[in-house]
Amino acid sequence: MILDALPGMSIRTAAKLLDISHDNLIKVIEGKDQLSTDLALRIGLATNTTPKMWLKMQFIFDVWKVESEDDVHTGVEVNSLCKKNLAPPNLNI
Repeated sequence: MILDALPGMSIRTAAKLLDISHDNLIKVIEGKDQLSTDLALRIGLATNTTPKMWLKMQFIFDVWKVESEDDVHTGVEVNSLCKKNLAPPNLNI
């Protein structure tokens, strides 16, 4: 999504524009690292969008990731947490 918002730009050029390392940008693009608030602000400024939009996309991705797998550390399924009303309240983002 980041590179889609910066059409025609290579990862290296985008990293320079956003003032982050090439490796860190790759980690964010590949979903191996989370988008920080600071980077969301930088992307927003570079693409004339809002940091909130980018953070929403990160949040949606994080939720999708959790919902697609059981919690391997505790053995608790996300669905069972929701059934017990242990899910966080609607954040109205």
